Amino acid sequence: MHLKTSTLQEEGSYRASKWLSFYCLFSDLELQSIIEKLEVLRVFNLSQVGNEKKLSLDKLDFFNFYKNYLEAMRLDQKEVLGEISKAMNLGVCFELEDYYKLSVGDNRFIIKNKAPIIQIHPFSFRYDRILHKFFDQAKSSDAIFFGLEFKFPQIYQDPKTSKVIEVYKEGIDINAKKFKILRRFIKDSSRPARFLIDGEKKVATFRVGLESKKIAKEQLSLKDNQIQFMG
Repeated sequence: MHLKTSTLQEEGSYRASKWLSFYCLFSDLELQSIIEKLEVLRVFNLSQVGNEKKLSLDKLDFFNFYKNYLEAMRLDQKEVLGEISKAMNLGVCFELEDYYKLSVGDNRFIIKNKAPIIQIHPFSFRYDRILHKFFDQAKSSDAIFFGLEFKFPQIYQDPKTSKVIEVYKEGIDINAKKFKILRRFIKDSSRPARFLIDGEKKVATFRVGLESKKIAKEQLSLKDNQIQFMG
């Protein structure tokens, strides 16, 4: 399976907005169940430059990548997490026609999407003890990595016709259909994360898989920040 090589002039400029995002910590087995349920074809790295083989992950490559992320997260290996997060701007592929590769020379490419896709990013948060508030997708030095962000746009502009399409509402596109399945799976297979912070119980907006509570409890970054995971 190879992607078509194309140009921005040929494919047009893809624009999307009003993103729906879900944050959740899943075990590697839970994530494997998600990928199998969605019938994912491949996962593409959208943030790096390289040959197609490097930027195209089959299911086994993706699972191993996620296992490494979980282990680095558990041990709070900040340098490793920093490198992984740079590489984890991922696009889920159900149809190869939704992507193309853009040549930058010397057999090196950037993979681009030309249709709405499910994107996967690392998720991190910070708890502000003055405001008594969680901040999602925090990028500060005291941010705590805690699973993944799954996101999908509600609206996009067709690169060829410039027509604005409410892709999520219409629900015809295969990626929109798959994201709705993913949304139900996350709701059914996870619960809001609960913490004990400075003697007070706090419920976060992000979630934890039903089989991932042990992973959350073992995170060194939570202990270092005097945050206790409760379930």
